[in-house]
Amino acid sequence: MDSRKHIVLIRPLSGIFDSLYRVIPLSLLAICRRIDTTKYRITFVDQTLPGWREKLAEACSQEILLVGITSLTGFQLYFGSMLAKYVKRHKPEVPIAWGGVHPTSCPEQMLAEDYADYVVIGEGEDAFPALVDAVAEAREPAGIDGLAYKTPEGVRVNPRQELMDVSELEDLPYHLIDMEEYLKDITDIEFYIEGARGCIYNCTFCYNPTYNQRKWRPRKAERIVDNMVRLHERWGVKNFFICDDSFYISDERVAKFLSLLEGSGIKVKWSCEGNLHILRKLDDATFKRLEESGLNWISIGVESGSDRVRKFYNKPLNESHLIEFNRRMSQFKINIRYNFITGCPIEEKEDLKQTVRLVDQLLEDNPCAMVQSIYITVPFPGTRYLEQCREHGLAVPTSVEEWFDFDPFAVAERLPWMKGRRKRMFVFMMYSSLFVDRKVEYHLSGSLFGRLVTLLGELYRPIARFRFRHLLYYPFPEGALIRWVNRVQMRMAEKKMRI
Repeated sequence: MDSRKHIVLIRPLSGIFDSLYRVIPLSLLAICRRIDTTKYRITFVDQTLPGWREKLAEACSQEILLVGITSLTGFQLYFGSMLAKYVKRHKPEVPIAWGGVHPTSCPEQMLAEDYADYVVIGEGEDAFPALVDAVAEAREPAGIDGLAYKTPEGVRVNPRQELMDVSELEDLPYHLIDMEEYLKDITDIEFYIEGARGCIYNCTFCYNPTYNQRKWRPRKAERIVDNMVRLHERWGVKNFFICDDSFYISDERVAKFLSLLEGSGIKVKWSCEGNLHILRKLDDATFKRLEESGLNWISIGVESGSDRVRKFYNKPLNESHLIEFNRRMSQFKINIRYNFITGCPIEEKEDLKQTVRLVDQLLEDNPCAMVQSIYITVPFPGTRYLEQCREHGLAVPTSVEEWFDFDPFAVAERLPWMKGRRKRMFVFMMYSSLFVDRKVEYHLSGSLFGRLVTLLGELYRPIARFRFRHLLYYPFPEGALIRWVNRVQMRMAEKKMRI
């Protein structure tokens, strides 16, 4: 019999796309790096995998020391709250710790709920293991930086911890999860690995300025390549996404990364994010080398085709530089994914038309160009954008439940400037942009459902592109279909939790 104390870590669903591809629970694995597994055993309950309900029920039939739940704002918070209520119903004595971007932004509000006992604020590699020890020893976690918790006198928020030095960050403890389950039915989907944390920029809609204090903390190139080699050799992973908001900031690190990857002897594909004003300074020889190294795609934030909307987002970008860069990149077999968002308080139809024209030009000028889904911008807690929206009449949520709708697929109902045709136009932009290019080829698994969605997306693409180009937002069947699928998924999960 295993005498180690039991920790249960939960990754809730975040929406319908969870059923189309699988991503390992990075944040939960990260907080296990420094847990003493000779003293504690860890069970992962990932709601994106089949059998999660049975796994959670089995865990709740045993003794549990602590439950941890990670969550973003929106649908994942909804699913996480539902799972937390289930745990409290079956194991009322077990404390629940929350972590992730949303609880970090609203610790006091989170701890007002009966199903939250602790909140890990920010990075959890040090705070969560310290909390585990404190709970195991039945002592108050008063000296743990980066932790908020309930006391008889009310909520206590300890000082925030210093940001970690991630340069020498070791690999995640992949052995703690069922890697085969995450790689099943996967054809060419990216496997996520850590490249850096934070970002130096100050976009109003982003959590980074407060969460990471506008600091970019890169992991060393040696660590990244070693991580890739180990995963390739142990599990046959051939396609990587390097989580790094600004991969190309350091010329020296990029050069080192390429040299190490070229010398590793493995043939893989990899992808990352970058910033236009840095990328356009790279010469053609560097891009050719990146292409030959297996670089599959680069994601670049544009946000809008309207200069005044970009200024509202505090997103400086020279459109002529963007168009020039995009045309230049057409000579390389590197996919460029441009990120756009929509629906801010000052955005009008003419602004949207400028975005449509820019998207259309980018796609026409470069056969390897794509646009990420043009989601409605969500005013997340802790962002300047939330304050901008408040100034335009948004009622800021005062409870956890009120944040459930703060998801791109639902937030339009909460934004006071979203009315009538204007609202329909923004929602149409979000849904139609899912089908205007080849993105479905890159996001879906090899499962039967994934292949079916790919086929339907390919068949619908010419129609979607025409409607997108001309903003023909009547009729709008795809929007109704996706909303219906979301509702069905929620009801099915609720039904399982009532068992």
